Amino acid sequence: MRDASRPDDRWAAGLQALAGDRPVVIVEDPDATKPEPAPAGSLVVLSAALERMAAEQRPAVARALGGADAVLLCPPAGAGVRAVSPQCLPEWVAAFAAEGLWRVPGAALGWLTSWGVLLERAPLDPAGLALRYERLLLAATGQRRADADTARVLALTDRVIGLEAELAEAAYRRDQAQLERDATVEAERATAAALRSATAALDAMRASASWRIGQGVVGPLRRAAGSVRRRGAPGS
Repeated sequence: MRDASRPDDRWAAGLQALAGDRPVVIVEDPDATKPEPAPAGSLVVLSAALERMAAEQRPAVARALGGADAVLLCPPAGAGVRAVSPQCLPEWVAAFAAEGLWRVPGAALGWLTSWGVLLERAPLDPAGLALRYERLLLAATGQRRADADTARVLALTDRVIGLEAELAEAAYRRDQAQLERDATVEAERATAAALRSATAALDAMRASASWRIGQGVVGPLRRAAGSVRRRGAPGS
């Protein structure tokens, strides 16, 4: 057991903020089955490989460190962000609880690279422990309800967004159909106008003096041509 600091600035700053005016004692040796007693009022950082300590050694370690004001259980130095909490962690928490050190719910340990558990001394009797448990349960239940409400709101929001997209698509198709219909109507109008113009021009030409004179000339020639064709036909 020794006073120590970590090279990681964020880790050191977080630990200093957590400790405040309390002296910090770091236990890193996984074989420290008989550590020196922790000074009263100190913050002990137990970063040893907790799973390597035998189950029968945990109460002795907890008693030796139980004089501290607080204990931080965390991975050893260099464990990295993928370090997972050991399966024996509940047993360690229970061992320190026997020394009057209890888990602090919602402790701000975001500066640790992975997991961490903060234990602090608290005079909890069975009634106090039950009260803390019920408050945590109530908060967790409220959070679950809030999460469920949030999930429903998000689902409804997604549905509304989907309906809005469908409405926008339907409006686009309607506008395209309207444009196509307008184009068809306009084309029909243009065709009708062209037909009317051509008809009017033909009627005007037929009503003209030139048309009448031409018909007077062409009429006898057409009749004569008809007579020639009939005489030249076989059997005539």
